[in-house]
Order: sequence, then C-alpha cells, then structure tokens
Amino acid sequence: MRKETLYIRILLTSICLWLAIITLKSYLKRTNKNPRLVKNTVKDNQSYAFTESKVHTGAMTKQEIRKRLGNSTWVLLHTMAATYPAFPTQEHKKDVLKFLILLTKVFPCGDCAKHMQKMFSDYPPRISSHDDFVQWLCECHNMVNERLKLPQFDCSKADEIWECGCEV
Repeated sequence: MRKETLYIRILLTSICLWLAIITLKSYLKRTNKNPRLVKNTVKDNQSYAFTESKVHTGAMTKQEIRKRLGNSTWVLLHTMAATYPAFPTQEHKKDVLKFLILLTKVFPCGDCAKHMQKMFSDYPPRISSHDDFVQWLCECHNMVNERLKLPQFDCSKADEIWECGCEV
C-alpha cells in the first residue's frame, strides 16, 4: 500500500472517530436531562454515573396519569414544532391548525381540554413559520407551567432542546 493511501485512510478513520465521539457527547448531553444521576467516586478519583431506575408497582394515581398525559402531549407538540418547516405550505398550516383544534376536542382530560381551548382562543396559534410555531408553543407551555407553578422554559433554547425530535 502506498504511503499516501495509508495517510488518507488514517485521516479518514480519525475523522470518523472524532465524529462518533462528538455525536455520542451530544447524545449523552441531551439524554442526561431525564435520568437522575447518582455520582459515585472510586479510589482513583474517577467519577462514574449510575442511573436510578424508577420501578412502577401497581396502578398509577389519577394525578400520575394526568402528569404523564400532559408531559407526553408536550413532547408530541414540541416535536411537531421542531420539525415544522421554515416555510410551510398552506396545506401544512391548515393540517397543523386542524390537529391543534381536534386535540382540544378529543383530549382525554376534560379540564385540560377546556384550558387548551381557552388558551388557543385567547392566544391563537402562530403557524406562519418554524420560528413562529416554536416560539408560540414555548410561550403556551410557559403559560401552563405558570398556572401549575412549574419552572419556565427558556424559549430562546427551544430548538436546542427539541432539535432532533427525539428528546424525551
């Protein structure tokens, strides 16, 4: 094998390895938001993270079901916003608007559905572009969080949080 070919292979392998490490770091950074991490230190001062697994036993309470339903709905909506085009077609806008309206009609939690209907009526969906939809949805989420006395999201980072549509 010629020297040049060997150098090119080494360079390409190094680039692939670097990309794999960057991708893994990015993935771990995003997924470390959900698991609760426990830090354990061993004698050589290396730190290892172990995730605690939450074992579900028995039926969930109504409050747990309601919380899970709300969280899952926000994941779906934020994922939709993250993948919403910068320049949506009229049909795409119409479909998203229909989806949001239908969601308020068929949502399993009656109180939540009424809150959604009022919020969407008082604060109509902004679906003219990706940025408008992401910002509008984040602002809606913050309104709900304020009512529930939960922390506010930094709307300027919404795209970072939901960029790939796989953040849970």
